[in-house]
Amino acid sequence: MSDSNANSSSGQEATVQVQKPKTYTERFTEMEDVVGRLIYVSNFHTKTLAEMVQRMDAVSQTLENIRNTVNAMIHLSEAKQPITFDGIVSKILQLQTESSKKSLQEDLAKGLIVATDVVKDDNTIVAFSSSPDIEYGLSAIASFPEEIRKQLVGKKVGDLVNNVTILEIYEQNLTSTQETQTNEQNQQATN
Repeated sequence: MSDSNANSSSGQEATVQVQKPKTYTERFTEMEDVVGRLIYVSNFHTKTLAEMVQRMDAVSQTLENIRNTVNAMIHLSEAKQPITFDGIVSKILQLQTESSKKSLQEDLAKGLIVATDVVKDDNTIVAFSSSPDIEYGLSAIASFPEEIRKQLVGKKVGDLVNNVTILEIYEQNLTSTQETQTNEQNQQATN
């Protein structure tokens, strides 16, 4: 007896099931489910990456603060001054002021900014002092609260606005910026 006869004699038949082709609607529904799961996973990973970037920014800021504190302590130690909390804070502010002034001078030398005599708009940069808290600060007008920004527009060096004395005024050198952008575009085109 052959195998096929053996199966039929025992009451068991071997059947091959042919799967019916899926309709376009069924295929589309399956694809929607897959895309939905992919979007969910993508959103999860995007959120996770955003959280990681925030953590890295916090770590970076913490490291910067530690670096500033160590530098201040080194400067105080080299000057044989007592290392106290107030001394460290004062030295950090002094070092940041020196860094801001150096950066400002570099930007002036490169022609990226130019000195001007009046605060024009949010893109104007002002050097200021705010007694007794800030001896020298440097900031774009856009970073000030809106009420102060409105008061600063039109002011000149030496003017006082809400206990903020304007020491210097700068604006972006648009000609230099446009030339730099054109040079960068030309350099990219040749590469």
